[in-house]
Amino acid sequence: MSFKRFVPLVALIAIFAMALRFSIGADTYWHLRVGEWILSEGELPRMDPFSLTRLGAEWVYPGWLAQVMLVLVFRVLEIGRAHV
Repeated sequence: MSFKRFVPLVALIAIFAMALRFSIGADTYWHLRVGEWILSEGELPRMDPFSLTRLGAEWVYPGWLAQVMLVLVFRVLEIGRAHV
C-alpha cells in the first residue's frame, strides 16, 4: 500500500473510531438539562435559569433545537439500555 493511500485510510479509521466512542464533555449535562427544560416548559428560556454567575440574565441561544434533539436521543438510548 502506498503512503498516499495509507494516510487517508488511517485518517478515516481515526475519525470513525472517535465517532463511536462515548463522549461526555463538560457541557453535556448542561445541554441535556436545557433541552429538558424546553420540553417541559414548552418554550425557550428568556432568562438564564441555570448559571450561578449569570442567573436571571437575558438568555439568547440559537442552538436550542440541537439541545432538544440531544435530550430526545438521550431518552431513546436510555430506554434502550434499560431493556438490556
